[in-house]
Amino acid sequence: MKKVFLSLAALAFVATGTVSCSSDDGGSAPADDTPGNDDTPGGDDTPGGDDTPGTESNVFNWDGADYAVDTTTTGVIVDSDSNIQVYELDTDGDGEADEIVSRWIVISHEGTDFQTSSNDVWTNIYVPVDLEAQEVLWPHEATEYYLLGTEVYVGGESVADPDTISAFDFAIDVWDEDGEQIVYTTSTTFAEGTVNVDFDGFMDGPYGFTLTSGTSVSSVNAVSKSIQLEKGNVDLNNAKKINNANMIKVVK
Repeated sequence: MKKVFLSLAALAFVATGTVSCSSDDGGSAPADDTPGNDDTPGGDDTPGGDDTPGTESNVFNWDGADYAVDTTTTGVIVDSDSNIQVYELDTDGDGEADEIVSRWIVISHEGTDFQTSSNDVWTNIYVPVDLEAQEVLWPHEATEYYLLGTEVYVGGESVADPDTISAFDFAIDVWDEDGEQIVYTTSTTFAEGTVNVDFDGFMDGPYGFTLTSGTSVSSVNAVSKSIQLEKGNVDLNNAKKINNANMIKVVK
């Protein structure tokens, strides 16, 4: 398991939340899925491909190169009893809790298993809890996020230093658990370059993620997948206190 610990530079910015979705290429003839055959105009020449919206190849772009991703796995950190873990987030460093949040992870990766993927992008965000309803908001329901960190892996190696993040954008256009589809975009700028994800395809999750034993709450991707989650109330008395004043806030 790849493990990274973060200490982000102090940043703040407001995002517009624009989403760019994949679309059909407009051809009138159906695709030919026979390997080696060239499709009629409008078809997908990739063996096994078709032109159905949402099935085009998904990629993330890093340093001018595209890397194919097949799945986006989603989930939230849970405690040892599989309850969603909430945190008292101190966003200004004054020692007082400013937000009650849950920690969500969105991983776009090749193949079907994020733990064996070599090319992937991890986005860790804190999502504020609905205090009036005492309910955890799913990421697509929230109006703001706090970035804990983004990690980019190419060939199994981390290629960007999270300490140098200077800009972040994140927007979800479709979150369909029944249809197992997510459409979202995200962009993170590091000193080494910018990673862009534009994904329209299969969503695996949401799951409950548990932090790997011995890792801090600020670790980006030291997690293991546990249970498939359903919505429900949250125990606010079980909140853990964390001080993360140096984070990027995104407001939709």
